Amino acid sequence: MKKGNHPFIDPIKVFRYHYGDNAFDIIGKYMDENAFSSSGIRYPNRFEFRKRGIVPKNKNAPGNTYEHYSLPGEIDQQIADVDKVIKTIEDGNNPFFKTKEDIKNQNIKRANLVKIKNEITPESKIDLTQYSNDDLNKLAEEGNELQSQLSLVDEDGSSTLPYREYQEKSARLEAINKIIEEAKLMPEEFFDQQLSGEIIPFPKKNGKTDFARGGIVEVLI
Repeated sequence: MKKGNHPFIDPIKVFRYHYGDNAFDIIGKYMDENAFSSSGIRYPNRFEFRKRGIVPKNKNAPGNTYEHYSLPGEIDQQIADVDKVIKTIEDGNNPFFKTKEDIKNQNIKRANLVKIKNEITPESKIDLTQYSNDDLNKLAEEGNELQSQLSLVDEDGSSTLPYREYQEKSARLEAINKIIEEAKLMPEEFFDQQLSGEIIPFPKKNGKTDFARGGIVEVLI
């Protein structure tokens, strides 16, 4: 960043990690209010940063490589790009890579990205090793049914379920939602050893139906 004009390092990504996303909003507001003066464009200096609470949130680097500054989803996209390259090599359609050695090199690159993804993904608070992709989809299906039952009300707007049953089912739905939320944070490769489940529709929300795809739930109820 000090040298500038680096061919691939994005200073915004580095800044985001160390100072937090809200720092961009603070700087944007400052620029809107103070950008222009008689001497030209005015940028905030380190004293303005401190005055506005823009201080490092994370002082240490997230890992040993620049890729560690990425978000898990950004690493997922890089992995998907490598997969596309591998497929074009296998299909004989890649203009640059042709050999088995090229495929091996791409797989090494992919494995390194998966390693980084695992390192930057927040540690799960729930033991997900007991759940397969099929288990997650069954939980999502159960959650859909519970949501439907809990949403039934009588003419007075009260639940049609007895009080104790309503409490038990609400607690169960909350537990399912927590498991699904944790599963969404895990790298896709975490569940690759299991068979993928079928697509399960979630209850309609704002007129649209959400889905759980590829065995891992993508959208929470």
